[in-house]
Amino acid sequence: MKKGLFLFLLSVPLFAKNPVAYGFFSYNNTQMVELEIIGQVKSKTFSMQEKSYRLLDYDLRPMVLTSSLFSPEMVRPGDKVYILEKDPDHQRFKNGLIVAEAEIYSVFETEFQGWMLRASGNLSMVRSGHFVAVPNVTQERQDSVLLYASAKRELVRGNRAQAINLFRQSLQKDPGQPETYLQLALLSDGVARQENIREAWKRMTRFSQAEDLLTLPGLYVQGELESLRDKEEPERLRRMVALLEEIRVFGERIQLYEQSFSGEVLEMLHTKGLPDANFQYQAGRLYSAIHSILRENSVRTVVDWLTPAEREILYRDIYLPYRAEKTEQPRKSWDKAFLFAAIYHYELSHELSPDSGEAALSIVRLSVRELNSEIPENKREYFLDLLEHYGKHVLTLQINPDEMLYVRNVLKRFNQF
Repeated sequence: MKKGLFLFLLSVPLFAKNPVAYGFFSYNNTQMVELEIIGQVKSKTFSMQEKSYRLLDYDLRPMVLTSSLFSPEMVRPGDKVYILEKDPDHQRFKNGLIVAEAEIYSVFETEFQGWMLRASGNLSMVRSGHFVAVPNVTQERQDSVLLYASAKRELVRGNRAQAINLFRQSLQKDPGQPETYLQLALLSDGVARQENIREAWKRMTRFSQAEDLLTLPGLYVQGELESLRDKEEPERLRRMVALLEEIRVFGERIQLYEQSFSGEVLEMLHTKGLPDANFQYQAGRLYSAIHSILRENSVRTVVDWLTPAEREILYRDIYLPYRAEKTEQPRKSWDKAFLFAAIYHYELSHELSPDSGEAALSIVRLSVRELNSEIPENKREYFLDLLEHYGKHVLTLQINPDEMLYVRNVLKRFNQF
């Protein structure tokens, strides 16, 4: 995994001074913006993440530029940048023409070219060699970065209360930092924990450290599922369907950070899914809960609970890339599609964290429930195999004695012990 931005901050002087420039929006407009030059455009292309759309023979996809980045300390995804056409002598010539605006969506470090950024926008007038600039960094953001770094140091020293206080001060200076909300969530309990996770989730595209982003969806889904415990079935199902859509959107947005991940993480993302055991476990819980509701209610009842848009999300094919059959289709197999999706995610969670026992025990419980119902013989063999494999694994772990007794009894009952 590449070094995070925090480690980088500790190894170089903070807030290195970038060249100052004055940007004008047109030759006839004297309105001026004071800017700091942070990089130089290397290339531009059309976004490959959008479907090609043409109007009057013009390609209307967003354009993407790649730029060098002089210093990454005060830049984060979501920031607006200006593209300047100006003389490269920044000491003698300060003025430049603003030819475009863009939004940063990725900040990453490369092996040979150092720090880079990617930004998207209407870049038709941008060319290689133009300069990338941002409005002067505010004192508040500088203070926020320093407070965040101090909070991390206090956390390493074991000063939890002082770290929480510094994280809160950092947020007061710059409320847009998702990393700070995530840190406060990890140091909180109950309602405060989930409120901070939700704030981080809203700002998922502004994470400077891609590693932090990997842990966020598992925490978010876990908290949202816990909040549904006392809700009625229709409300629970509607919220869980919304979670399915939010996870899908997250899957699209995480691609923006692709350059920031190690080869091992990218391989997992491309072939199996998010390399976070907790997320895979919580995804299994989500699919299992939807399966239970669909299993216990008629199709007509479920359809009446949902809006057309919610039904469309529920009917969408479930992509399971690790399996030989890549999708499950709710339109054809209804609740069973969500059952097999749950098992898929539980198995991935078990693969990533085999010693926890949570995922293995969940597969055992799902298998027993299916074996207690009327199912075809080939499916019965499938669930017996699951029960034997994961049940015997559970018995090798140090977990709750009651759960150990339950697993031992069901293995004996189905002659798998």
